[in-house]
Amino acid sequence: MIRVNILDLKPGMVLARAVQTQQGVLLLDAGTKITQKNIRIFKSWGVNEFFVKGEVNSLKAGGETPEAAIRVAVEMELKAK
Repeated sequence: MIRVNILDLKPGMVLARAVQTQQGVLLLDAGTKITQKNIRIFKSWGVNEFFVKGEVNSLKAGGETPEAAIRVAVEMELKAK
């Protein structure tokens, strides 16, 4: 499972956890494949972080090193705190 920021979310990724608004409204269930329309909806609801299926190493195929992916995940956690 990979923690992903809205800026890194891509169509075709599969949700590892359900996506809810801050008010608890369910937007998408776990196991759903992301579309461009879903990303627009997430942005309109202000949802910025997601858990998608896969491993950090799988991000390397997209041109990002595993170290960079870990750095981004750590930065997101620090911002949340």
